Amino acid sequence: MELLPKRALVSVSKDTGLAECARKMVEHGISSLVVADDGEKAIGIFTRTDLLDFYARRLAGRARVGQYMTRNVQTVRPDDSVTSALALLTGKGISRVIVVSHGKPVGIITGRDLLRVMPLLRTAEDLKKKKEVYIPAGTIETIEVANVMKPDPITVTEDCDVADAALMMKGNKISGLPVINSADELVGVITSTDVVRAISQMEKD
Repeated sequence: MELLPKRALVSVSKDTGLAECARKMVEHGISSLVVADDGEKAIGIFTRTDLLDFYARRLAGRARVGQYMTRNVQTVRPDDSVTSALALLTGKGISRVIVVSHGKPVGIITGRDLLRVMPLLRTAEDLKKKKEVYIPAGTIETIEVANVMKPDPITVTEDCDVADAALMMKGNKISGLPVINSADELVGVITSTDVVRAISQMEKD
């Protein structure tokens, strides 16, 4: 729980426009909104996945991946230590790191993937309190990214329709796709946050 970001709940009414909902998500860096009635009683929840579904179904042909993708991508190599990926995730405040080999994406590593090695991050004092076997310092440094990452990521190109990218993310229950060029080299990443950002700008275009 100490590793989870502390974010306040943000609410909207059932009549709030989708662009405004998207703007609130982007502004507060959140993935869901509480839907409240006139008496400010919670009656539901509206999520980033709902916005992905809306974009995929209703906004085909509106924008290309290259218009909204992030080009400055944080990467690691398959033989890097898991601690390198963890340092990027926590230090940069991001939710995924792309694993590359010879410039091509070969995997993705997220905070969820690192849950399997989290027990190795506990301190000796924590382990003593729980009467568990102490794992010597340095053990986690021997675990390579290749052993934790999700291999063979689904990719898209810059000219792919954002609606298609949204559909891929929703259908595969993932929140980001590496973007590649004609040589299969990594040139960016498109995430569910980028799709939400595209919706947030609908009334401004």
